[in-house]
Amino acid sequence: YQAPEHAELVINTDEVNVEAAVDMVIKTLAKD
Repeated sequence: YQAPEHAELVINTDEVNVEAAVDMVIKTLAKD
């Protein structure tokens, strides 16, 4: 049972997605 490892991977993926989303928002705001 390796749920903790899987959970870690999910958390890491979420962090990357959040960073990418923030990056896009910053770039969008920078255009204005």
